[in-house]
Amino acid sequence: MICILFSTVLALMTLRCGVELTVQSERIDRLQQEEKTLLEENERLRVRLSCSIDLEELEKYAVQVLGMQPCQGAQVHVIHIVG
Repeated sequence: MICILFSTVLALMTLRCGVELTVQSERIDRLQQEEKTLLEENERLRVRLSCSIDLEELEKYAVQVLGMQPCQGAQVHVIHIVG
């Protein structure tokens, strides 16, 4: 009698774990799709932003309004970032 009860409880727990695993797998799939969508949107917005900046207008503002001057060769340092 105890073995049957134990077997039933074990079977129910196994079934519950299977259901929980399915639920979590579906959640992971949904979140991965959401991540993909957000990364695509982020890239699209990054391109849009880079296209919207008028570099000549920015340089004009920097020189005329902020009083900046072009860099001299010795003032320029190139930094390479991997990633």
